[in-house]
Amino acid sequence: MTDKAFDEDAVRALATAESFARGKDYVRRGAVSTLERRGH
Repeated sequence: MTDKAFDEDAVRALATAESFARGKDYVRRGAVSTLERRGH
């Protein structure tokens, strides 16, 4: 996550603890290749 719009603190602030942990697990397992912001 090099784009400032997607830094870890910004994502954490917008997610529940459960969603953030699930997302971190997806990244750890290699299930995430790129990020895309949608909506607001």
